[in-house]
Amino acid sequence: IAAAPNGTEVGIRVVEEGRLVERAPLEAVEIDYPDAGRGTVYTVGHPEPLTLLRSLGVRGRAANAMLLRPATAAYLKRVGRDLDAGVLSHEAAAAEILAPRKARGLASAVRGLVHGGAGALPPFFALLRGERGGRGVTVGCHVTALPPGMDGATAIPAAIAASMLLHRPPAPGVHAPEAVVDPDVLLAALAAHCPGTPASVDALAPVVEGA
Repeated sequence: IAAAPNGTEVGIRVVEEGRLVERAPLEAVEIDYPDAGRGTVYTVGHPEPLTLLRSLGVRGRAANAMLLRPATAAYLKRVGRDLDAGVLSHEAAAAEILAPRKARGLASAVRGLVHGGAGALPPFFALLRGERGGRGVTVGCHVTALPPGMDGATAIPAAIAASMLLHRPPAPGVHAPEAVVDPDVLLAALAAHCPGTPASVDALAPVVEGA
């Protein structure tokens, strides 16, 4: 959720037809993940669509999204609308998110009845749709374990990647993470920090395919 100082709405960057465009955040997108089923995710602003456009040459659509409870999605959308309309200041909007008001929360719970939920979707995953040999193909990759806590799940992979770059520095310049970090090496090192210590990269991050 974002707004310019004058209250005009600011979108998030996503890729459509191979180019960056701005769209409103929290767009509901229904996902069919192979071997898991259907669920709804909500678009958010994040760097991945920007870097993947360059590193993978995305020709269709790319966006980053979150799994949210339907009532949470409805609540955030309402706060965003009030922020964009000038009803809430940035400080007041932040306070509404940190400590939701009971009345707004109850109203969002009712509005959430028309919003989709995550269903059986994995907590963290990447999903690609495209064509292979003229046939439509969907490929997903999800993690089965992560270091405990948001701090561990965020900091430990970053520390491993930084160590990899120090040992094998890329060419000078600005690079997307996926362009200079070997995913198999990263995941193999990450497994040691995950509950259950997955025995292999495939066990930690299985790849599944569907039509």
